[in-house]
Amino acid sequence: MWSFWLVCSLIVLLIVELGKFLNRVREILPFVTKDKILDDCFLSRRWKTKRSIHCCHRGGAFAFGPENTFANFDRCLEIGTDMIEIDVRVTKDNVPVLVHDETLDRTTNGKGKVSSQTWEQIQELDAAYHFRAKDGSFPLRGGSVRVPSLHDFLEKYAKPNPDLMFLIDVKDIPSVDHVLEAIDQYGLTDRVLLGAVPPSVNRVLKAKKGRKIPLCTDFWSFFLIPFLYYSGLLWLYPLDCDAVMLVGFLCSSRLIETLHYRNRRVA
Repeated sequence: MWSFWLVCSLIVLLIVELGKFLNRVREILPFVTKDKILDDCFLSRRWKTKRSIHCCHRGGAFAFGPENTFANFDRCLEIGTDMIEIDVRVTKDNVPVLVHDETLDRTTNGKGKVSSQTWEQIQELDAAYHFRAKDGSFPLRGGSVRVPSLHDFLEKYAKPNPDLMFLIDVKDIPSVDHVLEAIDQYGLTDRVLLGAVPPSVNRVLKAKKGRKIPLCTDFWSFFLIPFLYYSGLLWLYPLDCDAVMLVGFLCSSRLIETLHYRNRRVA
């Protein structure tokens, strides 16, 4: 019996190693669908001079202060980050605001969905209410930390910092048009990477965003791409995204190297 499992293991290892080789030569294989040719977006140009981009996720969530707030974003600038990642949802009265969750419960003293509250109501909430310091205290609770709107954020950080880049994670379909209008209004085409984890939002964003604005992969690709890579089958999968977003514990230096070889950035 042990010989059977040994042979099976060797066959699996052979398939995986063959797959890694085929990843390198897939462009000359006539029977595979080719990767999407990347448009001339800012990621492609920056890649030639800067191989890695430092990004503060939700403005350095949990490390610096309450996520998606000015208190966090100011700290990002102090440490000299290259890019700030934010999350955008739309209020009941169609104002795009910076909130990660569908509801307000985790990050503010409010309750219920973001889409059920008006901008005026959300402005009254304490966006630092649940932020806990390392000593267990709530040092910013009851202060002036509020949920920012997308436009307030861009006015404060995009205009005065022309080299600062942004990763905007669009959380719902109603936010798509607001985000694209803001990118156009503030002239951010060469400074923005878009993300949309829900597949439905990603599809809408891909259809509307235009060729010059890069877009990350959706939720399923977080797991599908590592699975295909580690099983030696990634060479069969065409990449039609501009950047690949991965979950940390599924990532490896060899996977990143493979995606770089196929001209894809990794977030």
